[in-house]
Amino acid sequence: MPLDEEVVIQILWGFGLEQKKWDGLLSAGNAEITKVVPIRFNADLNEEFNEREVSWTSTTMPAEPNRQEQFQAILQRGGDDALDEAWDYIDRRQPRGLVVHLDAGPTATVNINTVAGRWTFSLGDLLKERMLVKPVGSDGSRFEAKLLRPCATSRFKTENVILVVLSGLRYTESFGDRDAQYMPRLCEELRQGGTAYENFYNDHLTSSFEAHCALVTGCWHDHLLGSDQARPDKPTIFECHKGLDRVERPLNRDPNRCVLLCGQGSTARIGHSSAEGPFCGEAFGATVYTPWDMARLRAPQRWHDEAERPADCATSDAATWNTMKQVMRDITPSMLMVSFGEMDEIAHTNHWSRYVRAVKKLDDICWMIWREIQVSPFYKDKTTLIITTDHGRHDIHHGGFADHGCYCEGCQRCIFLAVGPDIRPNHTVVTEQHKLIDIAPTIAELFGFDMPEARGSIMHEMLR
Repeated sequence: MPLDEEVVIQILWGFGLEQKKWDGLLSAGNAEITKVVPIRFNADLNEEFNEREVSWTSTTMPAEPNRQEQFQAILQRGGDDALDEAWDYIDRRQPRGLVVHLDAGPTATVNINTVAGRWTFSLGDLLKERMLVKPVGSDGSRFEAKLLRPCATSRFKTENVILVVLSGLRYTESFGDRDAQYMPRLCEELRQGGTAYENFYNDHLTSSFEAHCALVTGCWHDHLLGSDQARPDKPTIFECHKGLDRVERPLNRDPNRCVLLCGQGSTARIGHSSAEGPFCGEAFGATVYTPWDMARLRAPQRWHDEAERPADCATSDAATWNTMKQVMRDITPSMLMVSFGEMDEIAHTNHWSRYVRAVKKLDDICWMIWREIQVSPFYKDKTTLIITTDHGRHDIHHGGFADHGCYCEGCQRCIFLAVGPDIRPNHTVVTEQHKLIDIAPTIAELFGFDMPEARGSIMHEMLR
């Protein structure tokens, strides 16, 4: 890797046997620091991060050699809060540190002023050794510096992605309807401007939460079935986008870079993962907004208590769209995901007329989303819109439209449509089969970051 590119360095503060307090100042020689992000920042541990001086003060907890055993013991106690308590325990005992983005010159160095003095290392040393370690105390405390990767770059024009999930829409009422009687704008007008996939499937659990986990991670999460508190256990597109991106704005000054707008209560838990890693967790997750919590748009802050929200609540799709419009105008996130849940909830009542009215309303909403993109200076000509479903509904041979959850064609077959500056236009129809887990790596390809743990494949057929 040439040293004149931007690089990402992870600096970990290693724990000894006692609590330590570190006051550090960070500076770079022959380089410009473009972003510094604290790892596992926790205000409850008296941590403070000074954005202007790029300094970080932390009173940490001592390392415990048996912390994994303690983690398992908390889980085995059971109870509704066991999982949260276990992760809270382990999070307080993980190494903390910084992720430093450098616009690096040929001789770039980073200087860390610590309680043990000044330590200087060069990018050349990191390229050679991959990991540099320096003891800073007699108790075994140390600094570890690791070169993570060059900053991501993209060959596409896309700067923003809006992912729209029409929960529970059956293929036969959308792209499978030759007359387009329920969704004429989506199936004819919008489809003409982009690429649609005829054979797009959720071939695993056809339930909302597990499907949404697959959408944002590129991995199936069948093992989470029945858990009301679990999160995805693989890194999400939000965490990867905010942790490894090519944008100059510092992450800690841009909490609304990624936004998750929930029209279904259960989807609030996919805003960040439970995976371990320097770019995982709430600090790198999406900021969560809900139509039933409109006040957050006036004073945005992290949603810290999703568990108190109704687990299976769905709000009006019109209210979700109004909130989405406000988010697009006032917050302008680069990565926006919205889940519309009213239609799915109405279908469960087994009223066909109400169901098709809800489908028609979603058709209008999809068109209005595209029109909002076209009139926005932030989104116009640099935004890819993806419209898909998390699952379908039973076909007529397996109980009809009222429910879903099996492996029939009606439940598994989904829709997929993409429109944007890098998407093949003019009503392009792709017949190759793809799956829900292919969406996350495709979004990563458009933005130019990696999702190494994703199991899906990039949907190259639709890209120019």
